[in-house]
Amino acid sequence: LALLASIAATLGLVVFVHARAPKAEKRAARETPEDRVELLEGAALKPIPPQPKIAKAPSEREADLAREADGEAARAAKEAKESRRALRNEGEEE
Repeated sequence: LALLASIAATLGLVVFVHARAPKAEKRAARETPEDRVELLEGAALKPIPPQPKIAKAPSEREADLAREADGEAARAAKEAKESRRALRNEGEEE
C-alpha cells in the first residue's frame, strides 16, 4: 500500500511540475534543399529503359522444395475440405 501511495504521489508531482513549467516557444523550421522541389518538364524528361532480367534458372534443390510445398498445400486443402464436410455432417445429425 505504501508503494502504491508513493507511486501516486510521484505521478502527481510530475504532473504538477509539468503543468507549471513555462511553455517553450516553437521556432519555425528552417527550409532545407529538399523543401525546394523543382519538377522536371519537357526535354528534361527521359523514359527509363526496361531493365534486363538477371534471374537464374531454379536449381534442382529449389525445384524439389517447390514440388514439396505444392504437395503440402494440396494436402492441407484436402484436409480442410474433409474437416468442413465432417462438421457439416455433424451439424445435420443433431
